[in-house]
Order: sequence, then structure tokens, then C-alpha cells
Amino acid sequence: MMRIVDGLIFRPIASVRPYLMAKGVLLLLGLDCIVDLVAHGGRYGIGGFNVAHFAVLDHLVPTPSPATYVGSLFLISGLSFVLFFGRLRRALLVVLTLLYTYAWASSLLDAYQHHYLLSLLLVSMCAFPTEPLREVLEIEPAHPQSGVRPAANRVKGHSRPKGRRSSHVEGDADARTPSSSHTVEAPGYVSFVLTCAIVYAFTAVMKLDPDWRSGHALSRIVDPSTLDPLFFWFAPLNLSESQWYLWLARGAIGFQVVCALALVASVFADTSTTGRRRAIAAAIVAPLAFHATTESLDLEIGWFSKYMVLIVFVALLPASWLRGVLRVPAWVRGLDRPGAPATRESPEKDERFTLTIFALLATVVTPIAFANVDLPGALGAGLVLTALGMTTFVVEERRGLGMGADLALALPLAGVLCFACLAHPALGFGAGDDFVGVSAATVRYDYYRFVGGDFWNRRDVANAISAYEKALRYAPTAELRESTRRKIANLRSGR
Repeated sequence: MMRIVDGLIFRPIASVRPYLMAKGVLLLLGLDCIVDLVAHGGRYGIGGFNVAHFAVLDHLVPTPSPATYVGSLFLISGLSFVLFFGRLRRALLVVLTLLYTYAWASSLLDAYQHHYLLSLLLVSMCAFPTEPLREVLEIEPAHPQSGVRPAANRVKGHSRPKGRRSSHVEGDADARTPSSSHTVEAPGYVSFVLTCAIVYAFTAVMKLDPDWRSGHALSRIVDPSTLDPLFFWFAPLNLSESQWYLWLARGAIGFQVVCALALVASVFADTSTTGRRRAIAAAIVAPLAFHATTESLDLEIGWFSKYMVLIVFVALLPASWLRGVLRVPAWVRGLDRPGAPATRESPEKDERFTLTIFALLATVVTPIAFANVDLPGALGAGLVLTALGMTTFVVEERRGLGMGADLALALPLAGVLCFACLAHPALGFGAGDDFVGVSAATVRYDYYRFVGGDFWNRRDVANAISAYEKALRYAPTAELRESTRRKIANLRSGR
């Protein structure tokens, strides 16, 4: 039994999969926290009352406030972006996991069940391989690190504690060749994918309830107007509204079963035959169809579909395709240019001076970017993020690892992206219905108008007016500005 479990957990996985999965999830997480969660931060700690998800937290941590909650979200986003732009660092991943789990667990105001799933996935990501992009793509540097053999010359099967390289089975008559020339044993990635498979399987089983299979449950949570495109495109089928609910409900069960099976099979894809790899890749149609349908029905499931579409793409598509995707950032960073140097264990004196200058600039630019967010807790988040990043930079440089250079660039980029997501409509994904389902450019407007509405409900007119005046500053359209002005005028006139 243990051999079976060991064979499953420590299977050879194309190294491109955990790398791209981690980067994609980190980018989505950083955007998700700002775009979808920050606007509701003003509700936290009102009247000094709060109930945490776990009773022990009510005794261990202070009652969350708008500043602590929103600050936590910006720190999570900033840290996610730092790890996205820079190297994956296991210690920072652990910090990110703890921060994110605390953010939703601190209050039942966040009762969105998929946040539990994200915490579990982040725990798995803490055990992902942390190889740099150069090693993932097996790009040979002009000057490899001292004492380290090039990847192509390493002994096959050479083991390392985590993310170790796996031995390859050379091509034979059965075509059992790895789908990527570089594989690793990545138990964290296997855990990540199987967790997603369990979610699909569990939700499929829960939908076997007669109320769901009959379509009645779906009819209660879906606006009938969302079915209009189905009536138009499939008019020859002549199905009634109740029949559409019936088939959509049953189709969801079938799609989720296929999704679960495909994700389990994907764990074996990189050592399977060519035919099986193609079959696994073809199964991506099921999750894409399922999540496209859920998005079209306007179900209130947050960013769940975005995360899952990313996950199935990375888990199911051929590793060679994924490597092609990573060639783009490798080209941008110049890693594949002839003569591109590797990171050295002991940078020269002039290089250290340059790194120090960039690090000092990062300590200035990052807090400035967060200070301009104009939301409670944002500046504190920027200062903590800067301190955390610079501490990591100093520790790595003092240990002679020569790997802290990316932090000097990743920190200010993270701060600028956090600000840009709020301030610029293009980076805020538009001004209306779009891929993320909300315009990031309205986050500050929504935050202050929600706060103003809460003060008004408690008959605190002065603070309500102050909040609405801030909302007016960030109203993205003329119509919203006019509506906000009317609210302010009504409050001042006592109506």
C-alpha cells in the first residue's frame, strides 16, 4: 500500500507545470484580493463586534477593523505580485498562506466557501519546487554557478529533498516518453491537483440530490433572463424553461465527474503514452464548457471559475505547449540569449553596488505606490511588504546566495501594480461587465459608498457625508458622480 501511495505522490511531473501553476495562481490571487474583496472591507469591526470562522481566533487576535482587513488584503496582493515577478521563495509562500487564511478566517463577514479551497491550495504550493525559470526551461548559462553541473550533464535520478529531478524512461515501442525533458518529483503539485479533483467529485456527488437533478434548485438561483441566449441558439430543440434547467443541472453533474477524472489522470500524463496524453488534453473541453456555462448564468461564485480554468489548462495541456508559454518571459528577461550569465554565488563589487542602489530605490518606490492607494491600511501594507522583501534580500545577500537581485525589481513592480489595478481603467479590466466581472477602477468608489451607506444606516450623517465625498472623488462615470452628488445634497438637507 505504501508503495502505491509513494508512487502516486512522488511521480515524475514536468517541471513546467508547478512553476506555471504557481505563477498563475499568484497573479490571480493578487488581483482577486484587490478587485473582489477590498470594496467590502469597510464592514469589518463595526461597533467592535465580530465573529471569526473559528472560535479560537476570537480569543487570539484583535477584532478586525477596516484598516487591518484592507491592509491584510493589500499585503497579500503585494506579496503575491512579488512572488509572481520574482523567484518563488518557500518562506514567503508560507507567509502568504498564513496571511490569506487569516484574512478570511478572521470574520464570518467573508463566508465565501471557495476561500477554504484557496487556503488548501496555497498549503500545497508551499511544497512546490522553487527552481528558477532557467532551470525549468533547461537553458544553459554561459557561466554556470561554481560547483554546479549543467542540467543536461546531471546524473539521471539524482535526488534532492524537494522538487528533485526524476529519472527518465527513454523512448520505446510503447511511446512511454516524458512529455517534457525536465521532470521533478513534486508532491505539493500532486496534492494541489488531487485537491481540485476532490472538489469536483464532491460537488458532483452533492448534486445527486433529487432537488438538483430535477432542476428546481438551479431555477431558484439563476435569473431566467440568462437563459435567453440558449433559447436563441438552440431554438430548434424547442425546450421549455424547466427542461433547460433540468438538462443544465444534469449536465453539470456529468461535466464535474469528467473534470475530476481528468485531473486525476493528469498526474500520470507526463509518463504516459502519447495517446493517453492526447486523451487527457482533450478532456479540457469538459471544464471549459462547465465554467463557461456557470459564468454565463451569472452565478455568485466569485473568481472560482477563473482559478479553475487556469488550473485545468496547466494540468491538462501538453507540457511542450506550456514550455512554449514560458519561452515568452524567458525571452523578455533575455535568459535564452547567447552568453546570458547565470547567477553567481559571489557577485562582484560593482554588481553589489548596483544591487544596493536598486534595493534602496525599491524601499522608496514601493511605499509611495501604496501611499497613493488612499484606502485604510494600504500604506502600512506597503511598509510591511518593503520590510519583508528587504529583509529577505539582505539575508540572501549576506549568505552569499547572490539571488536577491530579483527582489529589488519585484517589490516596486508589485507596488505599482497594486496601485494601477485601482487607478487605471485599462489595468482595471474595463468599466463594465468584463472577464473579472467587476471594474477594478470602481473599487475605491464602492468602498467609500458602502462605508457611507453604513454610516447613514446608523444615522451618523457627518461621517456618511465624508465617506460619500470620498466616493465622489473616485466615481468612474458621470452618471455615478451625479448620483453621489444627489446623495450628499440629500444628507445635507436632512432628507
